[in-house]
Amino acid sequence: MLFLGSSYVVLGQFKTYVILLGGFLLFDSNPGILSICGAITAVGGMSTYTYLHMLCWNFIIFINIFIHLLIPNCTAV
Repeated sequence: MLFLGSSYVVLGQFKTYVILLGGFLLFDSNPGILSICGAITAVGGMSTYTYLHMLCWNFIIFINIFIHLLIPNCTAV
């Protein structure tokens, strides 16, 4: 299985959320407005990155299929 750098970033962010949520639920600690805003910003950034990345891959697949329809024996991309 291929792991990209972004996979480790997402895993690290998930660990951060688990720690924040665990601290709130188990120890009744208040993470603060800055931590909550940072978590929301990180989720928004990861969501935007994933959306744009998937959009790019869908475009590449579409172009590849289009090329194969025009030139059936072509092995491009």
